[in-house]
Amino acid sequence: MQRFDWKGGAYVDGAAVSTRLFLTTASTIGQVHVSGVDLSTLNTNLVLPDTLSSMNSYWFRNCKLHADVTVIEGPILGPGGEQVFVDNCGSGDTNYKIDHRKYQGSIIEEVTIKRTGGASDGTTGFCWEMVTLATPHFHSPLESPPISIWNEDVGSPITLTVEIVHDSLTKLQDDEIWVEVEYLGTSGFPLSLFASDRMADILATPADQPASSETWTTTGLTNPNKQYLSVTFTPQEKGLITARVMVAKASYTVYVCPKVAIT
Repeated sequence: MQRFDWKGGAYVDGAAVSTRLFLTTASTIGQVHVSGVDLSTLNTNLVLPDTLSSMNSYWFRNCKLHADVTVIEGPILGPGGEQVFVDNCGSGDTNYKIDHRKYQGSIIEEVTIKRTGGASDGTTGFCWEMVTLATPHFHSPLESPPISIWNEDVGSPITLTVEIVHDSLTKLQDDEIWVEVEYLGTSGFPLSLFASDRMADILATPADQPASSETWTTTGLTNPNKQYLSVTFTPQEKGLITARVMVAKASYTVYVCPKVAIT
């Protein structure tokens, strides 16, 4: 395992502009962390994935980018392959941008389709657009960034709900999308437990996720279908609850509001 950290400073090209910032080599396992770096002179690619068996992860946080830069050059070839996470990086004055690339698909911010009263940076409302490739399945879904919220309730059941919308007359089912929650469920220890509204196992019969009455701006969607993901559990310690939305439906787009509700 190798790790490379780059904090602060700027990237400067030589006589010729580089075609990518990082080139993955075969059969490697490594981590690259780039934070607070001015990369605005690079207008090509951040990462070129390897065509063989590398398992590198790249994190870009709070960096200045060129408006024309491409996150990843070429496909990721396996579920254990490269992962590229670009958080709060851009060429303009925004602080909600994300661009995550995995074997199963991509996750980016969306500011046109959004939930009324949902996630916001204080001025601009947004949601996450989760777009799967043909590659995810029940045991290898596209996983959202973690959504964490502090919890004070102990010893009584609580319910966490995530709102979603997608463009279809057909509801998504619990083998196609679900929420997984990690919470402090062990009294006396910071030992987490997990809860999910996923279909029990691959042999079970899938069920529709519930319809939602939340208000969304759905410009561009022909058949906006509003649903929610929900799971009930009992924390035994105060602390963070972390939710992750999983999408296993191949070649599909779902809009997820990252402002969760606890009731």
